[in-house]
Amino acid sequence: MNLTVETIDGAVVVTIPGRFLNASNHEDFMASVTPILEKNKKVVLDLHQLESLDSSGLGAFAFCMRKMRDSGGKVVLCSPTPGVKTAFGLVHINRIMDVHETREEALENL
Repeated sequence: MNLTVETIDGAVVVTIPGRFLNASNHEDFMASVTPILEKNKKVVLDLHQLESLDSSGLGAFAFCMRKMRDSGGKVVLCSPTPGVKTAFGLVHINRIMDVHETREEALENL
């Protein structure tokens, strides 16, 4: 998976490409994002391109959170689309991860 990676004020912002994060591509996402998580302490996952995700996609975000927590870092999510917000609401992801409306808000909360 070709992730777009930017460094902004000491944090790494990763834009997840494509419309879906699901069983068909979550392993590719995790393989692509793991080296980024291992090398950085502050990571924002920008979701503005994702239209939907399934339980595999949600599991991939939980993987990112655990990986960062175990290494003393922090990962936050930003710019969820309406479909992604719906999935987050069903599983109350905001109880375990920081989700922000904008990239700027996410960077301020790292």
